[in-house]
Amino acid sequence: MKGSIKKSLKIFKYGLRKIYFNVLQQNSKNDLEKLFNSIDEFIFIVNKQGKIIHFNKSVTQKLGYTSQELQGLAVELLHPANKRLEAREIMAELFAGKVKSCPIPIQNKKGELIPVETKVVQSTWGSEKAWIGISRDISDRIKQERILAYRLQFEELMTKTALRFLSLDYTKIDKAINQSLKQVGKLLEVDRSYVFLFKANMTKMDNTHEWCNIGIKPQIEILQDLDSEAFPWWMDQLRKNKTINITNIGKLPTEAENEKRILLEQNIKSIIVVPMFFKNELIGFIGFDAVKKYTNFSVDSVKLLNILSSIITNAIIHKRNNIKLIDYQNNLENEVSKRTEKIRETNRKLRNEILIRKETERELKKWYIVIEQSAVSVYITDIKGNIEYVNPQVYLTSGYKSDELIGKNIKLFKLTPQYPIYYKNFWKTILKGEVWRGIVKNKTKNGEIIWEYEIISPVKNKKGKIINFIIVRKDITSEKKMESQMIQSMKMEALGKLAGGIAHDVNNILQIISVYTDLLLYEPNNKEGLKQIRNAIERGSEMLGALLDYSKNNKTSKKVINLDKVFENFINTIKPILPSTITLNFNFKRACKVMGNKTQLEEVLLNLILNAKDSITNKGKINIELKRTETIDKDSVSEKQWIILIVQDNGKGMDKEIIKKIFDPFFTTKELGKGTGLGLSIVSDIVKQHNGFIEVETKLGEGSLFRIYLPENKQ
Repeated sequence: MKGSIKKSLKIFKYGLRKIYFNVLQQNSKNDLEKLFNSIDEFIFIVNKQGKIIHFNKSVTQKLGYTSQELQGLAVELLHPANKRLEAREIMAELFAGKVKSCPIPIQNKKGELIPVETKVVQSTWGSEKAWIGISRDISDRIKQERILAYRLQFEELMTKTALRFLSLDYTKIDKAINQSLKQVGKLLEVDRSYVFLFKANMTKMDNTHEWCNIGIKPQIEILQDLDSEAFPWWMDQLRKNKTINITNIGKLPTEAENEKRILLEQNIKSIIVVPMFFKNELIGFIGFDAVKKYTNFSVDSVKLLNILSSIITNAIIHKRNNIKLIDYQNNLENEVSKRTEKIRETNRKLRNEILIRKETERELKKWYIVIEQSAVSVYITDIKGNIEYVNPQVYLTSGYKSDELIGKNIKLFKLTPQYPIYYKNFWKTILKGEVWRGIVKNKTKNGEIIWEYEIISPVKNKKGKIINFIIVRKDITSEKKMESQMIQSMKMEALGKLAGGIAHDVNNILQIISVYTDLLLYEPNNKEGLKQIRNAIERGSEMLGALLDYSKNNKTSKKVINLDKVFENFINTIKPILPSTITLNFNFKRACKVMGNKTQLEEVLLNLILNAKDSITNKGKINIELKRTETIDKDSVSEKQWIILIVQDNGKGMDKEIIKKIFDPFFTTKELGKGTGLGLSIVSDIVKQHNGFIEVETKLGEGSLFRIYLPENKQ
């Protein structure tokens, strides 16, 4: 540039000499003016007072002043006001020959500054001393210098960024990315810079890193889990590895209407977005937003931002790989630790198992001795009932030796036929894995009939599968005999109570007979009186017959009986023994016939009524119903018609634990001396003997309901 000005000065001096020679020779000034005005630089001729005395056309054309405005104008006034004092001082030094140039910019008529490089030489104008100043416009040079400086600064920043990530610990990568976004954002003079990463097969994206200039609100917390489909044009450009460089968001193409709306809502004026690829896979993008002013991102900026994209991409992949590697190492360490601990645990378990087995062996030996010396019979069978073990008590009770029973089926002891429905229920219970309890009638080797209380418990393996049954039997034949005696004793006690209760009714019958007998003494032909006497005698006979039937101990014979009539008569008989605070209601369907023992079935009803009475503490009621049904939802019950006896009370009810034991012999919830614990056991036994079964519904504090099912007889 300096060389150009010197060249111009030489040309100008040469031209002046040539023109001067021509003037002298040809007396022509036109050639001097032509040369003077053909030079593109600004040329001023200034006198010693610092005023412009001549200038070329470039001054008027480029600065916008007229010739009249420039002629005689102090040259310092062409400089900006804040630089005029400095310009005056430099001019003084120029005139003194101390300096040969002036760096102060020129100001055009509009007030716009034009950076110039000015060279001054001393000359003469006419007969006066003058100074010739040639000013070259260096705007383009300064612009290029700025571009070069910007490029060098950007390249230096990219080099430092690359070196920073090269040896950076992966835990500090996120902080370094944010630092890089800040540095590049400030260099680009934008307001926000950020990184987005895709996830879920590129259907979603998250804003993972962000820098915002002062006064710009961060968006990173809001821009999470965004749908990629909401930016179709944007995604298409990125997939094609194209940089999105938009100087004016308002001029986005029509196919980017959705993107335009979203960006304008954020007051974004200009934007540049560079895709991030790793091994031909789009993993995200970096972006820079200009909010405060429109920004034109140069080609050099785009190239350098692509380098930044590559650097950040590699840093993110490096971080991910390190995390995966650490996770793998941790998992490996955990797996090794787990396996080591598993081996230790296995060893501990083996030691414990050995100890447990030894302890189990000791326990088994102890229990073997207990079972072998037990006073109850113990059997172990397979799931089909085939006997695998019996203790010595079995021989003492049944007469069978061990070798006579092993391999035989437990049915060997059962009387045939004996309660088919009872045994169906029994097998259903134990095959479900539940414990069964009950009283059974068996026979010994010599044919003797014995009664045994039996408990059958399933034995399960670790998988919960039943593999054996343990049967425990206690001979209760003597207890059954005592039970029969106690029942008779109870009946006699009840008869005593009944006798007191029906005394009033008998007295009424005798009064009727007495009244009508007196009447017949006066009216011998009064047939109505005779009828009343006969009716009274029949009622008394029925009452005494019921007492007589109940007092008998006949429980073996069975015949077809009309259960509704039997129960109705029996209820009328026992009503007097109930407290006045208890209401007894009954509703019987007619012709409910069963094959059964009248005395035993009356015992069933009596025990259920007494049990209901004892559960009622104050006022209450007992409802008795007799009906028939054909539908019963029980797998073990054959298809037939049934007579159902229902006894319901509103007493105190029972909990689940008590329900499991109510049919066990001698089990009672009453105070000592107030119950034998045989009532419901007798009921259960009698119902089974009649090929029936029992259902119980109860809730603590709300009462109980008993259903007795008996096969109907239609003969």
